[in-house]
Amino acid sequence: ATRQEQLVETLNIYEIVEELIPIYDRHYSELDLEQIVTFYKSPAGQKLLEAGPRITEEAIYVTAKYFRSKLKPVE
Repeated sequence: ATRQEQLVETLNIYEIVEELIPIYDRHYSELDLEQIVTFYKSPAGQKLLEAGPRITEEAIYVTAKYFRSKLKPVE
């Protein structure tokens, strides 16, 4: 079996989800989650999901450019 096949056999997404559920339970009520799902189904939520990765990419670029301009090597 390839390394990827071995990983698929070893790593079980359902086991990971079972480990994550208590974390979400501590921080969100059922009502919170219902409202979050409703938001993400709304036009604004869909736009956030669509634009979010591009915004993050642009923000990282701008932040890195800023730090490079401020932290030029000392000669």
